[in-house]
Amino acid sequence: FELRFMRKKLNFCKRKFLKKLVLGSMASILCPLTVLGSQVKYLSNTLKTARIIFTLRTINSEACLSLARKLEEQPTWVHSYDLILRDAGISDDSSFLLALAIKETHRVQNIHLNIFSISYNRELTIVGLVALLESLPDNVTEFGAVNCDLNGAAGEHLVSFISRSNKLKVICVEGNFFSSAMASKISMSARHLPGCLIVV
Repeated sequence: FELRFMRKKLNFCKRKFLKKLVLGSMASILCPLTVLGSQVKYLSNTLKTARIIFTLRTINSEACLSLARKLEEQPTWVHSYDLILRDAGISDDSSFLLALAIKETHRVQNIHLNIFSISYNRELTIVGLVALLESLPDNVTEFGAVNCDLNGAAGEHLVSFISRSNKLKVICVEGNFFSSAMASKISMSARHLPGCLIVV
């Protein structure tokens, strides 16, 4: 009887040990997978704007670095972003890099650019402006190019950009060298945008 009791106890201990072993093994496997899953989710979100972040860090101005950090910290559930580059040292060279990054990002990612501003970048010429305008998607919500020393020729490209846009709610392009006729033309190009506020 005592021997039978010892065997039962031993079998019970074995089962208990095996249960713990199995559960422990599963936990050791599932826990890293859970952590890895969250890392992959974070990484996939970061990768949505990875090309833009890299470009901003390459430009290396204080404003660009600040924006790069902001994009890196963006929550995983956010599927949109802003490029507010006021007085950010954007030149023609850096605008070409940025334009390529924007194009590539929207070619491969389902993400929305809300606000795009290059205000107070006086080093930017019409060449860099055109590159940036052509890279922007049609559904940008707000656009700013205040005090960029833009002239009438640049105004024509602004007209083209505004005309193809379908979601603009705010356009601020004051403080440039537009004639009254060009200012009027820019304003008229937004007629198809209901409720759009435009300041020229």
